[in-house]
Amino acid sequence: TSDVANDTVTLTTSTGTVINNGDGTWSWTFNTNDGPDQSQTVIITATDSDGAATSTSFSLIVNNIAPTVSVANAAVSVSEGETALNTGSFGDAGLDVVELTATIGTVTSNGDGTWSWSFDTNDGPDQSQIVTITATDSDGAISTTTFTLTIKNVAPMSSLIGFYNGNWWISTADERGVYAIHVAASGPASTIKKVLTGDFNGDGLDDLAAWVTNGDWLVGLSDGKGLFTFSTWTSWTVSGIKEVHVGDFNNDGKDDIIGLFPIPGGNRGRWWVGQSNGTQFQNRNWGDFGNFTGILDVAVGNFDGMKGDDLAIITVTGNIFMAKTSNTRFQYMFSHNWNVNYGFNYFQTGDFNGDGRDDVVAVFGNEANRSIFVAKSTGPGTGFASMKYAGLTALHTFDSLSVGDFNGDGKDDVAARLNTTKWWLGLAGVNEFNFTFGTTWSFATNGVNDIHVGSTNGDGNSDILGRDNNGNWYSAESNSTSLTNRLVDMWAPVNWQFVNGGNFQPQTTSEMAVFPSAPLKLEAEEASTPELTDRWSGATESTSIAGPATTESATPLKPADKEEERIEDYASFGEGSLLDLLYS
Repeated sequence: TSDVANDTVTLTTSTGTVINNGDGTWSWTFNTNDGPDQSQTVIITATDSDGAATSTSFSLIVNNIAPTVSVANAAVSVSEGETALNTGSFGDAGLDVVELTATIGTVTSNGDGTWSWSFDTNDGPDQSQIVTITATDSDGAISTTTFTLTIKNVAPMSSLIGFYNGNWWISTADERGVYAIHVAASGPASTIKKVLTGDFNGDGLDDLAAWVTNGDWLVGLSDGKGLFTFSTWTSWTVSGIKEVHVGDFNNDGKDDIIGLFPIPGGNRGRWWVGQSNGTQFQNRNWGDFGNFTGILDVAVGNFDGMKGDDLAIITVTGNIFMAKTSNTRFQYMFSHNWNVNYGFNYFQTGDFNGDGRDDVVAVFGNEANRSIFVAKSTGPGTGFASMKYAGLTALHTFDSLSVGDFNGDGKDDVAARLNTTKWWLGLAGVNEFNFTFGTTWSFATNGVNDIHVGSTNGDGNSDILGRDNNGNWYSAESNSTSLTNRLVDMWAPVNWQFVNGGNFQPQTTSEMAVFPSAPLKLEAEEASTPELTDRWSGATESTSIAGPATTESATPLKPADKEEERIEDYASFGEGSLLDLLYS
């Protein structure tokens, strides 16, 4: 700055601060805080003492800076039903207003430069995801931060159900794992010969299906509150039906029933599926099997990893077949042969390598040394691969083999009860079961009934339930490496029938209605019932039942009991060599 007459010159600016450096130069500063809104043309004016003024200008560009946002916890893990929480900080270099959003859940500003996030979970692990927190300033600039949300599935606490003196009784657990028993339904008023459990209407809860002596199938749908309403869904009147099981054979999310019907005039059988539509079983021909009397055992599971449930069939000669469902028919694949001549027991389903395809397991031998073999599914094109997973020595007895995920790693394991009282856990490794001691059931020396696998504490690990001869229910609860015994309920020491476990109602709370307890003592003789370890099986018993059933009308669907030859019946069998195997 200069003036020819040596007048005093005053400097001013349209924004910011300008100073005279005393050497004919000036300096200007401006503390920005709101880009780009503060971008403008800055005018510097020099005015002498006589009032004469001169101006110069320059362009000021103030760039916006995106807000900052950070997260305190890079990973959050909760069990379903819990509230997931996280926090972090955010800010803006200027005076912009910052808005916070989250891809899921609720995020709020705490007013002090920090934020809080919460999410009420209800579906693990499906709700597990990457959560993104976004900070957006008033100029539209965005910054994000992310964290991993893991929601662990919580196994529903198992309910226990049994039939006595014309009533179905059910024991359910509250959120603390405390069980209470109440009447769930009366009847059916007929003679029951078999009871199955499954989710027959697709609502996520297990139901009951009772097959009575007149051939009717009476289904008791769970109302989610521990009560059942029975109605007739179909009728199977043919004599000699065998291999009656439960599975979702058309992959519609509703369980169906299946049975092998004898075909008159030979040794062939025909699979009929009672396909559930949610209110009835509609009977459908699922194809023939060439050796009706030659079946040793059948297991149900999704063995090929596709469509609906399949069958694993082992014949009396040890041939293993995978009967793959096409949602309307079975296609048979011969897999391999097992030597079943020296002891074969506990044939059942489990996913022992966690690949999403079911496998089968069985125990071989009838002396002290036993071998546990797994037929591991290798997919729809190749069937099963057989391998020995473990060997065990049972000095006295091999009493039980139960399947469940006892350490919560997504792979099914086994638990073996040896010498009456000792449980051993066989955790699934790579093509092996690694056995460690689990617990002792000392009460089993006097007898144990109705062994089931379920959950009695909701920790995600499978537990083992059993009832002693005094009616006491014990749970061997897994902590992933061993088992701890807990008395969970007390039933009357009477002749309970059709006892099973299942997910018959959502987890209750202690604030819900309290039902009257079962009678402490009823005069009846205790009877031993078969052990049940999964939903695919049920006790096959006959008992006269008093009391009316709640029924609704339904049109009986009765498969023909006469041979109806069709080309399609044979298309499922494939090559002639496979037919030979089916008759072996």
